[in-house]
Amino acid sequence: MKSQLAQNASHGCMAGFTGFSVGHVNNKTVFIPIDEIVSKKYANKIMPYDRSWQRLLASTGQPSFINEEEQIKIIEKA
Repeated sequence: MKSQLAQNASHGCMAGFTGFSVGHVNNKTVFIPIDEIVSKKYANKIMPYDRSWQRLLASTGQPSFINEEEQIKIIEKA
């Protein structure tokens, strides 16, 4: 699936499109305008302290950008 997204992003760039991302919507690969992604019209949000997001970061080897103060607050809430 990742290679398909990468290929479609490459095709979009070669076609002259800019300001877009590639994603899956209703089982179809689509070009999504960056303006739509950053708009506040949609309720889907990533919570950086959510367990599933932290698992994704760990599985891909990406660093967490939550500072130590926020981490302490999260641990205290749990």
